[in-house]
Amino acid sequence: MYSLEFAAHVSRLCMEEILSRGLTERKILRKSVPNSVLLLKVFRKQQCTADDLHHVSIHSVAT
Repeated sequence: MYSLEFAAHVSRLCMEEILSRGLTERKILRKSVPNSVLLLKVFRKQQCTADDLHHVSIHSVAT
């Protein structure tokens, strides 16, 4: 099981990224590594940093 503290840490990273870019900027977060690598890092090692995420224009990923 994952602790509430761990879930809060991952959520906080996302919120900090959103706040640093401004609430009106039209961008989303996308993983900078393949899904499987990020999932293993987050859910097995329970470590996640802002370096694991980067932002891109929503228009480059929307279909």
